[in-house]
Amino acid sequence: MPSAPPSAGLPAVRGAVAKYDYQHRKVRTQLQRLIDAGQGWCAEPVCLMPTREIPPGSGPDDWHVCHDPSGTKIIGPGHARCNESEAAKRGNAMRQGVTTLAW
Repeated sequence: MPSAPPSAGLPAVRGAVAKYDYQHRKVRTQLQRLIDAGQGWCAEPVCLMPTREIPPGSGPDDWHVCHDPSGTKIIGPGHARCNESEAAKRGNAMRQGVTTLAW
C-alpha cells in the first residue's frame, strides 16, 4: 500500500462540470504515471476487486479518477468497477432522497 493517501498533492475540483476539463485530464495523466510505476491503489472506500492494486500498464478502461461524495475532491485512482459501483450507490441514494452515505 502507498505510504501517503492517494489524494496527496491532488487538487480539489471546482464543481461537477469541471471534473472532466483540462485539470481532470492533467490529474489523470499524473495518476497514470503512478500506476505505471507500480504505485496505483484503488482509492474507493469499498474495493470490489481481489486486490486494491491497479497493475502497471492498466489502460483508461481499467481505472477511473475517483472523487469524494461531494464530487469536488479527487481521492485518487480506482478500479473502473469499484468507481462505477460507488457512483451507482450514490445515484440510487439521491433518487431515494438520502443526502449522505456513511463510508
